[in-house]
Amino acid sequence: MYTSQIPSVLPEDSFVVSYADDTYVALSGKDLPDLKHRLEQTMSTHNNYLGQIGMVTNVDKTELLYFSRQKIRGPTLTVNNKQVSPSETLKVLGVKFQPDLSWDTHIRETISRLRFIIKKLHFVKKYLTLPEMIKIVTSHFYSVLYYAAPVWLTSNTKSIHWKLLNSIHYRAMRAVIGDFYNQISRRDVDRIGQRSTPYQWMLYCNTKMAITLTNLGLSGPRLSDKLRKRCYVNDRMPGIGYFQDYSRLKIGRNSLVNRLPMLRKVKFQWTSGINNHTLRQNLKKLFFVKA
Repeated sequence: MYTSQIPSVLPEDSFVVSYADDTYVALSGKDLPDLKHRLEQTMSTHNNYLGQIGMVTNVDKTELLYFSRQKIRGPTLTVNNKQVSPSETLKVLGVKFQPDLSWDTHIRETISRLRFIIKKLHFVKKYLTLPEMIKIVTSHFYSVLYYAAPVWLTSNTKSIHWKLLNSIHYRAMRAVIGDFYNQISRRDVDRIGQRSTPYQWMLYCNTKMAITLTNLGLSGPRLSDKLRKRCYVNDRMPGIGYFQDYSRLKIGRNSLVNRLPMLRKVKFQWTSGINNHTLRQNLKKLFFVKA
C-alpha cells in the first residue's frame, strides 16, 4: 500500500519496476550530463514522496548502474546529500546484471553454487534410490541452475558459457546415477536421468514465452537463428514448418515437452513470426507422442 503509487509519482519518461519494497528506476539518454541531471531530479521526487508517507530512502543500499554497448565511466549521483558511485554489477532479485548484459558474473556465481550442491549429491547418493535422487536434483539443483533462465539464458549466450553450463549439468546427473568415474556416455546419462540440458531448457523457455505473448494477443517473437536451423519448410504445403527434435528428454512433470513427438508440426509464418491465431490450436491438436 505504501509503495503502490511510486510509478505514478515519478516522471513519465522513467521506467519503474517494483517488487515488494524493492524499486528500480531506469532512464535512458545519449548525453551523460543530461542523464545525471534527470536521475537526480527523479531521485529527489522519489525522496519527497517517501517523506510524505513517512518513509525514507536508504542511500547506503542504493545502487547505480549504467548500461551501455561500450564501456563508459558514468558520473556519480547526489542522493540526500550523499554520493552514490556507479557499480560494476546490479543484483535484481538474485540476478546479477552487468553494464553490457554479458551475464559472465551471474553464470559463474551460479556455477560456483552448483558445485557446492554437487558435493552434497555425492554424499546423499549412498542412502537414496535413483528416483529419490532425481527428485532431489530437480528441487535443489535445477531450481538454482534455471532460476530466471528466460532473462539470462538465451540464444545469444556465449559458447564458453554453454560449455560451462553443460558441464555442470552432466556432473550433477552423473552424481545422481552414481557414475563417479565418467564411465557412461552422455547419451546414456540423458536416457537414464531424463533431464533436459541447458540448451533444451532455453528452447523450452523461448517456446513458452511465445505462447504467452500469443495468449495475450501480442505478436509472437521471431524464431531465433538456432531454432530456425532445426526447422525446415515443406515446399508442398507453404506456411507449414516442421521442427525436428533429436531427443525425448523430459524437462518437468506435466510439462508440454513430455508430450512432444520426435517429429512435430507447428504452423507459423516465416516473415512475421509465429501466427497468433493458430499457434495454440496447433499445439493442442498436432503434438502427440510417437508410437
